[in-house]
Amino acid sequence: MGIMVCFMEKLIQTRALAIAAVVMTTYNVYDAIRYRQPTVVIVLWSLFYVFVILAGIFAWVAISRNKPFLFFPIFCSMLLTLVLYSGLLVLAMIALISPDSFYGQYITDNHTDRGASDVSRSDEAYDYAITSLITSAVMVGICIWGIFVNIKSYRAIRERASNGLPFEPESTEQTVKDFHHR
Repeated sequence: MGIMVCFMEKLIQTRALAIAAVVMTTYNVYDAIRYRQPTVVIVLWSLFYVFVILAGIFAWVAISRNKPFLFFPIFCSMLLTLVLYSGLLVLAMIALISPDSFYGQYITDNHTDRGASDVSRSDEAYDYAITSLITSAVMVGICIWGIFVNIKSYRAIRERASNGLPFEPESTEQTVKDFHHR
């Protein structure tokens, strides 16, 4: 029973990650619109948003219908998110190390109050860079964890599908035991 709970937990985590990815991407689209980003940035975030929604739906269908190949969009989504937030992590570090760098200047120009004093704008830019650094580091960690969880779920679903087993806890117990003893 404990092994089956572990198996079910990975599938639940996969579904929770799909929901979290949609929520985070929704926030990013909103944030791009709120800060009046260039149209191309808003369009790119919106396209990524649609891709993440479809990947999340495919992950749910893969779990409920024993279709392991439907995990590939969620893998791609996680990898793209990992690359994106790794890049933002590096940019945030650059902005913290050198406030006069291109990203530091971008933050100052686009994410601070233009009517404030230079010292106040510098403090706001520093705070934004710190927040960006922390958020990006958390997202990189979540993406790495998500990739691990989705690989485990993919393997379990693939094993279950290859044995022709439906998604029922009673019929997956032996598959799960075999899967974890490898």
